[in-house]
Amino acid sequence: MKLSEFLRQYQLSGELPDDRGDAMLNFWAGWLIGNARNTATVTNFNEAREFAIKAAEFIETRSE
Repeated sequence: MKLSEFLRQYQLSGELPDDRGDAMLNFWAGWLIGNARNTATVTNFNEAREFAIKAAEFIETRSE
């Protein structure tokens, strides 16, 4: 599962999706959301999550 898909499922359900044994998904999802919350442009959790999704999508398109 891609990180952006993991974050989208989290956004839709409000619960952490099954990581299928890949604990790195939880780590990087948390890191991206936490890092987004440290910026001046993000004011709430939903914006931080959306920012993290966009960042994950950006990274995934560059790494394929």
